[in-house]
Amino acid sequence: MPHKHPALIRLGLLGAAVLAIAACTHVADVLTNTGTALRRHSDASSGAPSGSSGVSKEQEAINDAVKAWKEDCKASYATPELDPIRHKVELMREPGDDPLPFEIATNNEFPTSDERPVIAKWAALRDECIRRWDQLQLIPTSANSAQTAMLKQLRVFIQQAIGDLTELIIGLYQQKVTYAEFGRKSYEMGKAIGEFTLAIQQAGASSNNAQQQLQDVGAAEQQFTDTLDAFSKYVRTVSARKPKTVRLSTAGS
Repeated sequence: MPHKHPALIRLGLLGAAVLAIAACTHVADVLTNTGTALRRHSDASSGAPSGSSGVSKEQEAINDAVKAWKEDCKASYATPELDPIRHKVELMREPGDDPLPFEIATNNEFPTSDERPVIAKWAALRDECIRRWDQLQLIPTSANSAQTAMLKQLRVFIQQAIGDLTELIIGLYQQKVTYAEFGRKSYEMGKAIGEFTLAIQQAGASSNNAQQQLQDVGAAEQQFTDTLDAFSKYVRTVSARKPKTVRLSTAGS
């Protein structure tokens, strides 16, 4: 990892964990929002052309490309082929969505033989969305070396997290997790991401003392790192299960 601005880069890497745990649309949100915030000051100080939103025209073009990509992914998930599982999994979760629907959280059944090909179709569409995201140019030419290194590392960490969710989707397809367990675990990670993001925002706004802000951020970062590690360990446990052997406790949360 680059030695320039290590605290900022480390924070950004973990902040990237809005990372598509529940839906791949989170991926570009993190990168574009982080990139916009990083570059807003440098664009202003360098005199780079800006649009009405206060960000550079190049960044606006990137944001437009991301918006178009998200809409394409939404359209692909709207195919009737996915209707058999549409109310059993959250095909796409946007930031700010409501809590996990009750019908998903309580569906303690494994996918049927008829539903498994539908899950495979969903996974294939998701893979295509991720492939097209990989082709997006999300780093403006105006970014400096530290910003470029940070955004590249964000992509690396996001790709690793996407891999964990991919393994969990495979576990669902292989009937190693029920719909309820899949939905709850995905939602729990999304909630942890939201809590981490809020903690970072509060740390930045609560004090003008840089040392105190760093301590607050460090505490939130450590808690979230532990959550990510636990999720990866959980996914490995799921992969080792035999099909249809584990259901959520009827009294469990």
